[in-house]
Amino acid sequence: MVTPRSSLLSESDPTPVVGEPVVEVRELEVSFGGRRVLRGLDLEVRRGETLVVLGGSGSGKSTLLNALTGSVTPSRGTIRVLGSSVAELDLARLDAHRVKVGFLFQNGALFQSMSVRENLACVLREHTALTAEEIDILVKMKLELVGLRHAVDLMPAELSGGMRKRVALARALVLDPPLMLYDEPGAGLDPVSLAGVDRIIATLGRILGMTSIVVTHHIESALRLADRLVFLHEGTVVASGSPEEFRTHGDPRLRQFLDGAAEGPLNDRSGREDYATSLLGKERLR
Repeated sequence: MVTPRSSLLSESDPTPVVGEPVVEVRELEVSFGGRRVLRGLDLEVRRGETLVVLGGSGSGKSTLLNALTGSVTPSRGTIRVLGSSVAELDLARLDAHRVKVGFLFQNGALFQSMSVRENLACVLREHTALTAEEIDILVKMKLELVGLRHAVDLMPAELSGGMRKRVALARALVLDPPLMLYDEPGAGLDPVSLAGVDRIIATLGRILGMTSIVVTHHIESALRLADRLVFLHEGTVVASGSPEEFRTHGDPRLRQFLDGAAEGPLNDRSGREDYATSLLGKERLR
């Protein structure tokens, strides 16, 4: 049974105020080597909202996140994030833009040679003028948010998978970004650790008033985290709605994905080039 988002939060957690658009994507196309990954994608995310992005491998989920940070260049379309047109930012302004966007990487991306304290402190030293004492206090505050203040002097190798993910989350939050991007936050976690990370994401979103975009393939996690979900297929949005609407949505591609069915429209081979033609070429088959 899936725990709804409301059940992840305590009664004392503030109700989010959903406001003006924080992310606006219009007719976005991104190609790599002539292969179109995003194909005219339209998307809007409002302040205080948690949007979950679902889709199969190669549907463009991670490419979308990278486009929002300016790490990939669109071939067409517009991206506005926190009031700025990302494609128009020069290198200096792009660096400043990325400071305002927290990013939780799929593998956590902790520096293995640094302690938990140093993993967070290095970000603050690079982007703020805080004193060493102020940095140390702020590091402990962020670790307290994710329940790991006691692990401040441990090395990443001494942490469990769930603890590493929470440290990575604390580091992504250390500059108080108004927008958080999560790339598969549940990757490699057991169900108990995943539920714990989900609770932290949901609670912090409410407490800090952040806007969040979560890319995941964990269906239960998606349904309990989201205010709204979108489903990507072949680089475009084919379904959008609340968790309740997704549970009863009629799109057969979404239904196959949610049900985890081995056969269906997502792997329908009709219309594709047959194996013999692909292997030998049309000329040899004549």
